[in-house]
Amino acid sequence: MPLQDSLAAFLAVLPARPTMLGLGEPTHSCEHFAQLRNQIVRTLVLQQGYRAVVLETDRIAALRLGDYVLGGSDDLDEVMATGFSHGFGAWQTNRELVSWLREHNDSVPGRRQVRLYGFDAPLEMAGAPSPRALLVAVADYLSAHGGHHHTDRLLDLIGADSNWTAPAALTDGNQSIGDTAAARELRTVADDFVASLRRQAPALAAATGTGEYERTLLYARTAAGLLRYHAAMADTTPSWVAAMLGTRDAIMADNLLDIHAGEQPRGPMLVFGLDLTDLQNTRDYHPKRTYERSKLAQMLFGFELDRRLRAAESTTMSVVNHPGGALDSLTPSRPPVHVRTTGQRLRGLPAGLLLQGKQAGAWPAARQSSTRPFAEAKCGVPECSECAVSPGSNQFTANWPTPHFAARAWTASADLAGIDPGFGLA
Repeated sequence: MPLQDSLAAFLAVLPARPTMLGLGEPTHSCEHFAQLRNQIVRTLVLQQGYRAVVLETDRIAALRLGDYVLGGSDDLDEVMATGFSHGFGAWQTNRELVSWLREHNDSVPGRRQVRLYGFDAPLEMAGAPSPRALLVAVADYLSAHGGHHHTDRLLDLIGADSNWTAPAALTDGNQSIGDTAAARELRTVADDFVASLRRQAPALAAATGTGEYERTLLYARTAAGLLRYHAAMADTTPSWVAAMLGTRDAIMADNLLDIHAGEQPRGPMLVFGLDLTDLQNTRDYHPKRTYERSKLAQMLFGFELDRRLRAAESTTMSVVNHPGGALDSLTPSRPPVHVRTTGQRLRGLPAGLLLQGKQAGAWPAARQSSTRPFAEAKCGVPECSECAVSPGSNQFTANWPTPHFAARAWTASADLAGIDPGFGLA
């Protein structure tokens, strides 16, 4: 059945037409899901009248994406480099989506144009940014329209940006600035900014235009959420990961509700993000995809276990190793553990040009655990995950799932199994 017919049939069986349709992917690290997303977006826009697309990327950064698809004059390369978080701007599928939305909007009247948003918090894999840019922008806006805000005092409270972005703060609450007296005062300032903007909403919107007012309110709300996230990073209790994830989830939910409130009068919207709600693949089972997800889960658990070990100041390390392409038919017999028949050996000979036996796939793990101590968590991954290559170590790249996702996968699996293999670590 063609995709457009499948989507129409799916929407037809729902009790009511959704104003917000969610589409989940099991990981951000596979562009095949994004290719399917792009097809669905085009179908929903052209056949079902959808007027907004919302991606799981930094909402503040994505303002540039939204401006561009509505006819903004910025260069597309610059928009892709700065409009996405987590390195997603480098993905060809995301570039294709942004380009198609721009082309579509150029060909239709304003009321039928499709808007593009992000709904994530302004966070990256290595931690959280300084709130400086957001707070200063709000202070300048309010000061320009009758407010009295002491920018010098605000800057003194913020201090050096490096204090907020220290990488160690992500895994060691004692290294975080989030619960200092200055950070606590800044949280009060941010909350006051939000209240002041809302209290003066009619006058400010009339003076500056609704668009500028709403963007400034978004800055203030995001700054308040960011400061709460920094406070969660500073938590040194066993519940600190849950506090961080809960704070981020609350920011994302708040963003979705805000976007939905603005878009509902125009038409339905599609939301695209991660989905950890069906780890058992009960809704849509595909053998190869399930196999691939299980391998991803193994690596995520290894990363999360290492994070927990570091937090507990353990000298034990969790080192993740990828074996490359390893087949039973290329593995020498080792009775009674493994016995390779003559037929298996002969059938496996052609594959030996590219792949390897499982004894070779296990070699990186044995070598790294016995002779290569690491100062920090790394991933032993061959350059080509499907080929036989020499073992080597690699740092995580932008396309790897974030530590937050690894923690969420661990928690979801523990809930499903009814036991948390945390060994007393949190």
